[in-house]
Amino acid sequence: MKTYTLDDVAVLIDKVNKYDDDIIHFRTEENAVDDLVIEKAEKALGLQFTTSYKSFLEHCKGGDISGEEIYSLYKDCIAIPVNDIVFQNLNDRKRGFVTSEQLVVCDADSGETFYFDYTQFRDGECPLYVMLPSGDSEYYASNFYEFLCKRIKESVGAEIPEGDQPIEKIENTPTPLVMSIPVLMLQAMLRKTTISAALNKRRRRKSWKSVLTISVEKTLKKNGMILMMSKIGFLCQLQRLVRLLVL
Repeated sequence: MKTYTLDDVAVLIDKVNKYDDDIIHFRTEENAVDDLVIEKAEKALGLQFTTSYKSFLEHCKGGDISGEEIYSLYKDCIAIPVNDIVFQNLNDRKRGFVTSEQLVVCDADSGETFYFDYTQFRDGECPLYVMLPSGDSEYYASNFYEFLCKRIKESVGAEIPEGDQPIEKIENTPTPLVMSIPVLMLQAMLRKTTISAALNKRRRRKSWKSVLTISVEKTLKKNGMILMMSKIGFLCQLQRLVRLLVL
């Protein structure tokens, strides 16, 4: 089984950025977290960060993949930024969403929750699991580097060749928005169960309206659609979609 390293992540980021530089938004080493902040966070959580996650903090600090934030650390863990890993996990524990041996690192808009399983912590590493909207958990990655690589590949939506070969760009023919609204409604209805389960199961820091809006916006972007109507017109269509979903 392949052991993923920081180099694997760096090579993949470089390749994906040449294909589309609006997928990965990581910070740089200039924003890196210092050792004192890391030690303070580990003490607050009662856990030792894995070697791969600590390396991520030291090289990137944090960021997002296709808009889905990877939890990070900030100098002041008390004046809490919303994506601080200490705040989010202490809050999750208090509300009974996770145990002290689970460390959540990402909450996806689809309702999936990715976390380290510290019951398997060995030699500075432990695997990551994904908790599905149903509440079931599945193995996801052997370390944080593999987690990043898999999340990036899943967000690209195209085959990523090995070696130096570039990712082949697929030309999407823009679809008029007016024709796409019924399709959006159908897709949203099909996802209704998933969205509802995610909202009921997790503590969703975003409101349900925000989740629904993200769902619509991602569908538009994925299908290469061009927004051809006024903001008011779009909001009217979105309201119709909301009413349909809550029936």
